[in-house]
Amino acid sequence: MSNWVEYIFWEHTQRAKDRKGVQKGTTSSIIQLALAKYVFKYFYNRYRGMLSLRPEALPPQQKIADYAEGYYNSRISGGEAHMEVGKHIMSFMEKKAHLVVSIKPFGCMPSTQSDGVQAKVITDLKDSLFVSVETSGDSEVNVKSRIQMKLYEAKERARKEVGEVLNKHGISLKQVEEYCRKKPLSGITRIPHSTAGTTGNFIEMRAKDIKGSI
Repeated sequence: MSNWVEYIFWEHTQRAKDRKGVQKGTTSSIIQLALAKYVFKYFYNRYRGMLSLRPEALPPQQKIADYAEGYYNSRISGGEAHMEVGKHIMSFMEKKAHLVVSIKPFGCMPSTQSDGVQAKVITDLKDSLFVSVETSGDSEVNVKSRIQMKLYEAKERARKEVGEVLNKHGISLKQVEEYCRKKPLSGITRIPHSTAGTTGNFIEMRAKDIKGSI
């Protein structure tokens, strides 16, 4: 939701910049939107700080728009507009997730447009995993089977990723498990990002300690 709120500020700012020099009051609107965005991000980051910065920082809206460029016109408004496409590409390119699931209301036109674009995105990215689900009257079995199929692929990709990290550091999963039992990690500990999965990130962060405890 925070990402979508920031998108609203970004969208209206973009429209104001497009009208600059043509319509009066646009400069004032841009300043007001910048101030509103600053206040919103201040409180968002303040709450992040209270949670040891565990929630991710909001990605720059321009970055999402840049990722979607060439697939979805950022000036086409409605719903999440280009963000669904941009976030899918960003999640894959920056190793944010093994699988992206898009859940939307039945008959949502902007999301229907995005689904058509996603077919091209998946073809170009090749290894990305994406599934779109509408809250319609579709058979429950049909929806579950589609998601379970993609989840299976995502799990296999996660296992492969963990295996590569273990081989890189010359340790085994059993050694990681034994280390975790001896030194459990706090649930609010911030783990540096290097792989798509949390397990891979944890192993990268504690590899030296794990090897030292052998």
